[in-house]
Amino acid sequence: MSAMVKAELERFARDQAFVVHISLRNSLCRVLGKYKLYVDPFDTSIAPSLMMDGIWESWITMALTGIVRKGMNVVNVGANVGYYAMLLADMVGSGGKVLAFEPQKRLAELIRMSAHANGFYGHRVDVRAFAVGDKNRIGLKMRLNSTRNGYAFICDELELKHVVQDGEEVLVDQVSLDAECVSADEKVDLVVMDCEGSEERVWDGMQHLLDRNPQMQLVLEFTPMFFSAPRLFAKKLMGRGHSMFEICEDGTLAEIAIDELCQRYQTNIALLK
Repeated sequence: MSAMVKAELERFARDQAFVVHISLRNSLCRVLGKYKLYVDPFDTSIAPSLMMDGIWESWITMALTGIVRKGMNVVNVGANVGYYAMLLADMVGSGGKVLAFEPQKRLAELIRMSAHANGFYGHRVDVRAFAVGDKNRIGLKMRLNSTRNGYAFICDELELKHVVQDGEEVLVDQVSLDAECVSADEKVDLVVMDCEGSEERVWDGMQHLLDRNPQMQLVLEFTPMFFSAPRLFAKKLMGRGHSMFEICEDGTLAEIAIDELCQRYQTNIALLK
């Protein structure tokens, strides 16, 4: 049944896909038949799918629709051009909020433009052009990829992550979620992160936030080769009492054991309570 629903969603999005080229580096496309999204047409990572198919990672899109509820406050780490930020902002409604972190300033500006275009900017979508990690740091070197917008790495982590990256080098500031979400009465219900192997550092920098929000849920990408001790990180993730699920190709959730998780190349997981 879910495979049929996923196929229907993909077909609907593809039928409704539309793109207008605004300038040399800006295109405006319609995704999921509903949202206006500004993208860089020269990007070869997610822009082709957004422009031609009107959807990105349909299985995760489907899984999020089963997790997110009206009124939620959601943090989106590694927001790229804002595909998930727009989807999340719509799903949480006027009573919720999306806090989107994207260290590449050009991409952060595209998110702001899309938020304005969809009527979400202001209280609903807050965009912050920072990397997120275990602590606040100023002036970190980040190496970009000229054709893959989402493929950006902090330079001192490249060797650890077995990545060879030839591209522009820029300076970015890093924050922790504990430092950014400091208000004692600021509720966070869900964290969605896809940050090229920095997930463990993000986790380490959000422990006080987890203390204040013990029912917080998470959706993240787990890539063992990017972590110095993947099994230890997986145990950290389970140490807060969450149940761990793999987000399957049809958008359903299936429980997954740590051993299997650490043997995979990459798995999208949901930590739920």
